Order: sequence, then structure tokens, then C-alpha cells
Amino acid sequence: MPFNYEYARHIRAGFIGCGKHAFQSILPSFQYAPVELVAVCDLIEERAQICARQFGALRWYTDHAAMLAQEELDAVFVVLNHDAQGRPQYAPVAIDVLRAGCHVWIEKPPASTLTEIEQMQEARDTAQRFVQVGFKKPFYPAIQHAKKLMAQPEFGAPTSAYVHYAVNLPPAEGRPHSREMMRFLQIGCHPLSILQFLLGPAQTLYFADEARWGSSLGVFTFANGSIGCLHQAAGKGENAPWDRVEVNGEGASIVIENGIDLTYYPPGAPRSRDSFVSDDASAPRRWLPDFSHGRLANKGLFLLGYAPEIIAFAESVLKNTPPTTATLEDAHDVIRMYLGYIQPAGQVIAL
Repeated sequence: MPFNYEYARHIRAGFIGCGKHAFQSILPSFQYAPVELVAVCDLIEERAQICARQFGALRWYTDHAAMLAQEELDAVFVVLNHDAQGRPQYAPVAIDVLRAGCHVWIEKPPASTLTEIEQMQEARDTAQRFVQVGFKKPFYPAIQHAKKLMAQPEFGAPTSAYVHYAVNLPPAEGRPHSREMMRFLQIGCHPLSILQFLLGPAQTLYFADEARWGSSLGVFTFANGSIGCLHQAAGKGENAPWDRVEVNGEGASIVIENGIDLTYYPPGAPRSRDSFVSDDASAPRRWLPDFSHGRLANKGLFLLGYAPEIIAFAESVLKNTPPTTATLEDAHDVIRMYLGYIQPAGQVIAL
């Protein structure tokens, strides 16, 4: 994989929002992507100046409209905080960027309503530009490889999946677009994006919740005929792993623990009665990072999907090919899944 300086061509990029998350995870990923950082923008001028100096931007701004008007940019990355009610603020800024003729990458969650997603879709189609959403989980190397394993004929069609994640669902009376529900969206979009990536669009949701900690169990049906379970384990230990994913096909299974421990159980004959060791042909295959060497594959920026999602977007712009993962259509599916949790528990909810 080339480093930034090894690419023959780069996209000219602007950046809006120079907060801690951008500084920690998004801007450092430009080291590995074909991105020339031309200008940054933040409402706090000192922060914009520091960010420009740290990451090599030529200029800084405090008004994104001024940056869009004065700079010649191919694409803009947008990483914003929420508003006073806890709602994402991406739609109006992304639409400004699209109308300025630039492709745009926006961090998750992209919106709290379907209307906002649809407004961005309309602006994207009118401008004939690309939009990618920062759903990092589908870009995990383990999740990406799971998707490849699922495509093998021996795996068969996906039948069911289970995702475990730690986030609390607010009480029913506090759900509709409250600050507490916005926090559920901020965190809950991660496991929802995994289910959407692995199984496609969801059709219905049935969930149960408990009042003490806000844990919930949700069962989705999907358009491809599969089912999925989302276990929002709000009461789990703070130091316990947050991630567990299992997806089953027709006689084969994939399990991902803690986001990095991937095991594939291929189809084969069942184990004998007198030994737990299976035959080699059907033996499990396991992948783990090698933390003994200073490889890019061991860096959190790669293990957590940040660098892969930035590289994918930048290369889409260079090749003039729309993104295939974390699109606005995928985001529309994820927000539909999220909105199901605003409804009362204990009923089948059409999504």
C-alpha cells in the first residue's frame, strides 16, 4: 500500500471541523491516502491555525462558505459536533459543499431524519458528485474479510447474524429525538451499520428493552430473507470488549471478537464422538493481528477502519467512480433501522 507521498495523483481537499476526533483519527489517516490538504476550517480560529500547521494545510478559515468560494477543491471532509439538542449537523454543510461542486465525506451519524438524508441525496444527484459517510465499522479489516468469506459459494446465502455492542436505549418517554436518543444514534449507528453492510436493507424490527440500564434486544428481518439480532448490552462491564459479530450461512459461520479476532468455520463433517479435533478440511481458520512488528496493519487507524474508509473515498474521487460502501443509500437504511427504536417496544415495526 502506498503512502501519501507515493501516489502519482492526489485530490485537493478541504477540511471542515478541527476538533479532537478530527485531530486524533481522521486527519492522521491522510498519511496513507492520496489527499493534498489545501485548507482547513473551524469556528475557532486558533484551532484552525493549529490544525493547519500540524497537518500541512496551506490556509485556514473560520467560515466554510469563504473556504469553498476561494479555494479550488476536489473534495471536502466534514467532521462536526452536534447541535444544542444533540442532533447531527451534516446535512446543510454537506449540501453547501455539493453545491460548490465538490465531493464530500461526512462523519457519522450523517443525520437523525430520513428527510435530511434525502435532501443530501438530491443535492448529490444534482451536483453529480459523490458522498461517503464515515461508517468505519464496515471498513474494519475483519468485517471486510467476513464479507469476502460470505461471498464464497461454500458459505451459501446468509441466514442470520448477531451483533453485540454496548449502548443504552433511553426510556420510551424520552426517545423521540431527545438528547439521550441522539446519544443512542451516535453510538448505535456502529452496530447498525455492520448489520446493514453484511445483510443489506432491513424490513422489520421487533425489540424488547429493560428499564434499569437501557439494554435492548432487537430482531430484524432483511430483504434478502435473513434475520439479524442486535444486542445492545448497556449493563456490561466497562472493561469488557464492546464488539462481537457472528454471521451464519448454509453450514458455515464467521465470528469476530473485539473487532480484530476473526474465525471462519467452513462447512464440513461434524466432529467425531471421541475427539474435539475436526478433520483438516473443515477445521476453523483464524486471523489475528501481529503486534510484534511495526506494520501498518497493526495501527489503530487501520484496525478501526479510519484509514481504509478515507483511502476508499479518495480513490473513488481520483477514479471518478462512486463509493460502494457507506453511501447515502446505506445511510438511509441505517437511519431507518435507528428510527424503529423510537417506536414502543414489543411490536413488529415496519421499517
